Amino acid sequence: MGGRRPPKPTEAAVSAMKQVKIGTRELADLVSHKESQLNALLGALSPEIALQLATALERERLAGGKGLPFEAIMTGLRPRLQLLSPDVRKRIPTPQRFFFEVLDGMITDGYSEKTPGRFARASLQPIWAWLLAKENARLAPLEAEIAQKVLVGDFTGAVETQKQFDIVAGEAIRAAVKKVDTKEKGAKELIQAIGGQRAYEDMRELGRVLQVAQEIRTLKITLPATIDDDVPEHFEPIREAFEAAVEKSVSSAPYLVLSLACRVIHPWELFGVAAKLVRAEHDQHLKASELAMVGEWLVYGLESEAGVLKTMKPADFDPIQAESFLQRFAMLQLGMTREVGMRKDGAWGKRLMKARAMVADSLEELFSRASKDLQNAFVMQRATSGARSGSLVPVYSSAPQTVIAARLEGLTKFLATAKQYAGQLGFSVAFEKAM
Repeated sequence: MGGRRPPKPTEAAVSAMKQVKIGTRELADLVSHKESQLNALLGALSPEIALQLATALERERLAGGKGLPFEAIMTGLRPRLQLLSPDVRKRIPTPQRFFFEVLDGMITDGYSEKTPGRFARASLQPIWAWLLAKENARLAPLEAEIAQKVLVGDFTGAVETQKQFDIVAGEAIRAAVKKVDTKEKGAKELIQAIGGQRAYEDMRELGRVLQVAQEIRTLKITLPATIDDDVPEHFEPIREAFEAAVEKSVSSAPYLVLSLACRVIHPWELFGVAAKLVRAEHDQHLKASELAMVGEWLVYGLESEAGVLKTMKPADFDPIQAESFLQRFAMLQLGMTREVGMRKDGAWGKRLMKARAMVADSLEELFSRASKDLQNAFVMQRATSGARSGSLVPVYSSAPQTVIAARLEGLTKFLATAKQYAGQLGFSVAFEKAM
């Protein structure tokens, strides 16, 4: 017995395979191999070929083709796609991708703890599957219509249909949340069906976002890829959309501003956008406004960067990762205080100062370890002449091993970045002591 034969792919799928230089024999392998073998085969593709294959498969799926294990292949392709820049790896806006574009700028792979305005990427698929199962009669025709319009390039028509999809999805989500809140029968089963408590909390919040989905999607079409709130042509559409959002739901209006996170050059610019919309002169005015969530979102992001530095163990810390987190923390802290006057006696100001102290304490231990690692990398002896006479200096008898050299380079960059921000973040004494 030869086992069950794999489903025959459509002509379009076979054509797609040929375009990316994968023959019919390899195509059969893609269908029948085990997951590890499949991933190995796909992992050998160049990122550019992986993108072509992913695009071809998505078009095949939009057209209704079912001859290939789409999810298994895409799982194998994603690591290759991630090697491409975000602009290059943009793919066909499938109905699912189209739907979750309303959360652009708020989807994250980190932040295991649920916080307002942040949605776990892992929650999206369970929510999508639940929606289609729950409202299949109303959503399936709309999904098919969106797919068809995308295939023929009618993106304006796809957006119009998406608005209807958003309304139905929002109604379904809010009705389900109401059942859970009132502890109706089946509430626990509903949470399990969605994928657990975190996915449910994300879905609950998505229900609020969808109340202003039309305004968010309108800005996505109207605004350029990068915005500057000092430019009237950029800010006026934001102001108009914000006022319309407030009319619909005051509690949902902050999501309109957070949706701009992927359109500003620096995240702290959202502080300025929010302050201008509510005419806040400093952070306490913003905290008392309907856009307080925007400030909380940014401050929590700052605290999270500080938290990561705190968890790094000096004995085996990654200097490249430490440099990245330190730089992001420093730039976010500086940007936020410049964008809106940050009062030290205010709630956000106090949290900012606490985060700075946490960073300084964490860095003191990392500096000490980095200094020791640099000294231990080479044999040291006291200089007998020159400006450093009497000081310990390294003896360069031969080039260090590649792995050691890479770590030394990482440590050097980390310390150079730390020195740059020592005064701003208040750890100059700890830095000089370690060096």
